[in-house]
Amino acid sequence: LFACSPTINNCRTSSSHQCLANPNHPQSTTDDECLACGKDQKYWPCDVDGLCYCWDSSRPKIPPAPSTRVYNAGQGLNVSDIDPCALLTPTVFEQLAPEAQSPYSYAGFCTAVRKYNENHPDEGVFNMGSASQQRSELAAFFGNALHESDEF
Repeated sequence: LFACSPTINNCRTSSSHQCLANPNHPQSTTDDECLACGKDQKYWPCDVDGLCYCWDSSRPKIPPAPSTRVYNAGQGLNVSDIDPCALLTPTVFEQLAPEAQSPYSYAGFCTAVRKYNENHPDEGVFNMGSASQQRSELAAFFGNALHESDEF
């Protein structure tokens, strides 16, 4: 599939959509180079998965989240209906970060996660895969955060 293919989005058929460069991709390109992807271009940068993305101008201009397509034979993980903050309770959060203050509180964490996932409906953070996979992702994140902040 091409980055701005009409099978994925409406970049070619709607004036409210525009093909843009993904600044989170390891290979770099520009918005001007990605504009051609919305006009049926089939070669670089349009043939590199994730290098360009379709931006819906009715939404904030936020590039796509990193892909989970390395899992499940390239199909990626499914978005879960489980709120990550239902898996990480305030009690557990407070045990991990007893002196956390706003905006680094449990409420601040949940607000940030929900806002990120709202803006990345296809590939979110802490909401991909099964509940077990979500718990593993949360544990890895907090383990790293605690280690890097000398709270370990």
